[in-house]
Amino acid sequence: MKSSDATFLSSVAIGQICDALLLTYLSIWALALSNDALAPSLVLSVSSIARSLLFLPAGRICDKQSPKIIFTMISLIRLLVFLGYFTVTVFISQNLISILIASAVLGGIEAHYATSSQAVVIQSSANQGIASLQRRYLTAQKAAAVGSALLLGLLSGSTAMHVMALLSALALLSNGLLLISPILKLSPETSRKEVESESKTIVETVKAVINSRTARLALLLILIAETATSSIQGPGYISLCAQNKWGDTILSNLLLAFSIGTTAGSAATRLFRKSPLTLRIPLFVLVISYCAIAFFSSWQIVLILSLLSGICCGLVSTQLITEYLRNTENLNRPGTITSVLNLAAFGAVSIGALLFGSIANTAGLEIAFGFFSATLLLVALLM
Repeated sequence: MKSSDATFLSSVAIGQICDALLLTYLSIWALALSNDALAPSLVLSVSSIARSLLFLPAGRICDKQSPKIIFTMISLIRLLVFLGYFTVTVFISQNLISILIASAVLGGIEAHYATSSQAVVIQSSANQGIASLQRRYLTAQKAAAVGSALLLGLLSGSTAMHVMALLSALALLSNGLLLISPILKLSPETSRKEVESESKTIVETVKAVINSRTARLALLLILIAETATSSIQGPGYISLCAQNKWGDTILSNLLLAFSIGTTAGSAATRLFRKSPLTLRIPLFVLVISYCAIAFFSSWQIVLILSLLSGICCGLVSTQLITEYLRNTENLNRPGTITSVLNLAAFGAVSIGALLFGSIANTAGLEIAFGFFSATLLLVALLM
């Protein structure tokens, strides 16, 4: 990996570890302060709403300004927010209002951070094709999920002040790596003249994405796949562990195994020949693994299935996202095409979670797992 890529991707991974851990701890602290089971959901909802509302505006900003500048600025703002909340934990007592404000701000930061970092990848890949750097970028994102899960376990029992001290230090490290990253200087700029000559609005760019058959199909497949996988990995795993009385430690191990699998799967895409047939193979394995998970009472077997499904999920998601970006490069709007992608991926989380819960309550957990596993077959058939 080039040093310009390594420092940039390390900065992205550490930054996303910070975001994931802060959102998790905000939910934990809200529950502890309010003793209300709805408090964590409220924190997550506030953050999700703020993020979703700002995705498209964030994309438009990246299309009008250099994504490198936007990414650097939002990274600095995130550091200031982390330091600010660290100050709150030291000098001011936490309360639910401060937690909700922090979750909303974090959601806004994530919208700009995810969009601008992906836009930097698109611009930096302009002369060499997007597949290689995009694969490493997605692998870094998935590695961040592994890192956040490991740190969450290591920080068990820590005070809010100690947690925020560590997260602030990590945010500072992320900024330091970003500032020394050569990719910010090597990234080719999109011609300002070319951009300014095309007075495309957000709506016009979104229409252009939808009007492209290949991009539209890739986006649809991403939406279906993200809805299914996020539903099973979220409320599905939580309900499964509760039903089998496995406890939080087993849940953490299952999610960690899945995250390790997705990281390995994403990294392995460079060895995977691009064709509908070869992509269908991990999809079918993923469907079988997800269906089987709900029928085993041994967490050790489920752990192995989680690792296997994670590998397949990493392969499929990386290929689909890369295909979408490859087919929208010619639109010359890296910010907006990224924000459309993020809306499809993140918007699926809340929709799928509600649907999964409804099916599980009325028909049982096994049926819910089977239903969402079957939706992945639709992805295979549409390829």
